[in-house]
Amino acid sequence: MTPLDRAERLFDELAQISADPPGVTRASFGPVENAAHGIIAREAGNIGLEARTDDIGNLYVTLPGRDRDAPVLMTGSHLDSVPHGGNYDGAAGVLAGLVLLERLSQGPQPPCDVTLMAIRAEEMIWFPEHYLGSRAAFGLLPKNAPDQLRRSDSGRTLADHLREAGFDPQPIRDGIAQLDKSRIAGFVEVHIEQGPVLVEADCPVGIVTGIRGNIRHRHCRIIGETTHAGGVP
Repeated sequence: MTPLDRAERLFDELAQISADPPGVTRASFGPVENAAHGIIAREAGNIGLEARTDDIGNLYVTLPGRDRDAPVLMTGSHLDSVPHGGNYDGAAGVLAGLVLLERLSQGPQPPCDVTLMAIRAEEMIWFPEHYLGSRAAFGLLPKNAPDQLRRSDSGRTLADHLREAGFDPQPIRDGIAQLDKSRIAGFVEVHIEQGPVLVEADCPVGIVTGIRGNIRHRHCRIIGETTHAGGVP
C-alpha cells in the first residue's frame, strides 16, 4: 500500500464513521472525534511511528530524527467538524501529515523529530471558546473553562466530556501547558481552500503567508452574501 492509498482509505473510513448527510459530524470531545483520533493512532502504529496523547486529548505522531533534543518540526490540523460538515476540513491536514511521515520514514533519517499533531476541538460551534485543543496545549485557556464551558448539543461541561473521553481537565484548571513553544522549530498546516480564490484562478495550491486575527463585535451590520468565515475576499 502506498502512502496515498492509505490516505484515500482513511478518508473513506472517516466518512463512514461520521456520516451525517449531507456531510459528516464529528463533535468536539464526542465519541466520533475520539474514534477518528483512534484511527490515526492505529495507522501510526502500523507504519511504525511513535504516538502519544496529551492530558487533554491532542494526538502527536512522531518520526524520530537523528538529534532528538533539537526543536521539532510539526504539521497537523484538527479532526472535529461542524454539524454536517465536510470530510476534508481538518482531516486533509492530518492525513497529509501522515503521508509525509510515512514517506520520510522510507528515506534517510531526518535531522530532527518530525511530528504530526491531530488537534482536538477546533470548531467553536460545540463549545463557546475558540481553538480549544491548541490553546489548551499551550496552557492558554481560561482556568475556569473546564467547568464553565458547556457543549451546545449536550449541555454538559467540557470537564464532563474530557473525563468521559478518558482525559483530565485539571491541567487546564492549573494552566499547565502540554507543549513548549521553544521546542518547536516550525509548524505547517495543510488545509483545503474554503473560499473561491484558487478555484477561480485554476491554481492547485497556495502558500499562505499571513492570516487575519480573530476580532469579534457584539453589534454589527453585514452587507453581502453568506459564505465561509474568513475564506472569501
